Amino acid sequence: MLHCWDQSGRNGDKEYSAYNPYNFFMGVQSTLSIDGNVKSSSYDDTGNQAIVLSTSGSMWYLSWIESVTLRLKYCHNPQHSVSSAEFKYVAPGEFTIEKE
Repeated sequence: MLHCWDQSGRNGDKEYSAYNPYNFFMGVQSTLSIDGNVKSSSYDDTGNQAIVLSTSGSMWYLSWIESVTLRLKYCHNPQHSVSSAEFKYVAPGEFTIEKE
């Protein structure tokens, strides 16, 4: 489970300075779940989206704004290379549906 705290400087009616390290956990808490602990992660510039590798061998897309976790790939034996990808990450705005 991954935890995140809003750093906007507001928690309901309370205001705080998000720049003060003592206030790091003052914002509203959000949680996202994956199938293990985080082994590696890469976040976008805003920190709202991430690609995460779990200790269970899964690759996940996380979105804190949408409260979404999406498993992109799972590998039972990471010592074998992947010969063809079953899943592809598509960034928001790049997705189009083509009709046949």
